[in-house]
Amino acid sequence: MGTAWASAEAYLWGKGLYVSGIETAKVNLTLRIYSNAWHVHTKLAILNPSARIQIHQYAKSVSELFELMLSGSSDSLEDKMKFKERIQWTRRTVFG
Repeated sequence: MGTAWASAEAYLWGKGLYVSGIETAKVNLTLRIYSNAWHVHTKLAILNPSARIQIHQYAKSVSELFELMLSGSSDSLEDKMKFKERIQWTRRTVFG
């Protein structure tokens, strides 16, 4: 969170939104995230320079999977196997 705020050159408690300091801001943001206000967390991630690499990789992977899906609509067994292998590798990597 601190990296994202530093990148934006704006601290929430400096704008009067959370006058009690960073701990109040962290608690408030945590409650919003847990209450399904995912847009708060997403914006912080996008502002974080370290997350840009992961966001770029995600976009690239989605595009590649979409291309595999389109090529898999043909009856080519090789294309279908490539798609299946990619999905299974992703499942193992993400979910263990």
